[in-house]
Amino acid sequence: MQTLSVTNSRKNVFILLIIITFTVFSFATYSIYQLAKDTTEQTINRKSSGKNGKHTNQNARETAKKMYEKVKKEFEQLDKKIKKTKEDTKVLDKLKKQLKHWKQKMDKTGENHSQKPKGN
Repeated sequence: MQTLSVTNSRKNVFILLIIITFTVFSFATYSIYQLAKDTTEQTINRKSSGKNGKHTNQNARETAKKMYEKVKKEFEQLDKKIKKTKEDTKVLDKLKKQLKHWKQKMDKTGENHSQKPKGN
């Protein structure tokens, strides 16, 4: 009987080692993937050079995005209200205009220069 339990415990230990190895490998792979993803995102957000690169200030676009999210929350909160007064509708119209404004600021990439190809 004792030899049977020893072989079972060896199998259990072996299975446990396989599970631990798989878990460590999975964690390492995921960490490497996240690191590569962050590096790729940083590369994409970097300002490119050239005539038609992104000409707007990236910090201004970030600020516009934050303001857009803030105004959007206010708008959605007021829009959920079932019975709206005239004041509420005026505020909603104002918030719609602000949403449109910040959306344009957020999406603006800058002016494009010389779209036509030059030369022969």
